[in-house]
Amino acid sequence: GRISNRENHYFKPELLQSQYDTLELPSYGIHIDVDQSPDEIMKEIMDKIKDKSEIGLLGLGVMGKSLALNMASKGFKVSVYNRHVEKREVDVAKKFVAENSEFNFRGFDDLKAFVESLERPRNILLMVNAGKVVDFVIE
Repeated sequence: GRISNRENHYFKPELLQSQYDTLELPSYGIHIDVDQSPDEIMKEIMDKIKDKSEIGLLGLGVMGKSLALNMASKGFKVSVYNRHVEKREVDVAKKFVAENSEFNFRGFDDLKAFVESLERPRNILLMVNAGKVVDFVIE
């Protein structure tokens, strides 16, 4: 409509449509259908924002698990992450969440998903083994 009515316009309407047809939504952010009322849009945004954890705990050794349980028992929404090492450390976070279902933990073995589960500014408690690993993390 509007584009084809403009004189000397260089962008053909069918080219614009082809751009929409091949549009790939980004994997980040919040995707909202704009064909809703402003109130519905705000409710959807707020629901998605509220779903975030207040703090993340990376490293579910004995101390990490205890700290996560302590924070959750105080009412904090906690996301937990543990590395995934084949045949050694498999599904540690998922098992921890399942074993502590009375709390609303969110468990991850994917670092990107873990970080994205946190509200901003992001607060992450990083638990590492004593010794060389501490020096490595500090560097």
